[in-house]
Amino acid sequence: MAKKYRIQPQKKIDWKKRGIMLCIFLAVFVIYYTACRFNFYPILPIYLTIITALAVAFIILNRGLERALPTPDDLPDDMSPEEKHDYIALATKRKGQARMVLVVLIPFILTIFIDMVILTYVEPLMASFSA
Repeated sequence: MAKKYRIQPQKKIDWKKRGIMLCIFLAVFVIYYTACRFNFYPILPIYLTIITALAVAFIILNRGLERALPTPDDLPDDMSPEEKHDYIALATKRKGQARMVLVVLIPFILTIFIDMVILTYVEPLMASFSA
């Protein structure tokens, strides 16, 4: 017997959020490489501190690394329906705030990742061709 698979509908791409992330990435990348070009070596610990603070803020706002919102059935029975509704509304608001923190966090991580790739692979390759 052949298995039947459900095709999930594609989610809409939020171009505004992606554009904001691209602008933040370009700004973070330019600042990082300008600081490196002028031998401002504390830039890496500064960026790593920013990454750590944003990651902790994301985990706190997201209440861990859960992806799904709680349903009323997931909440304790001793909570009233109004309390459950308020809790779910607050969780929805916090998820939105956590996503915005992620929009800022990802460009910092990508900048450090690109720097490490360049230092590990590109510079030794370029040095081998120039010798």
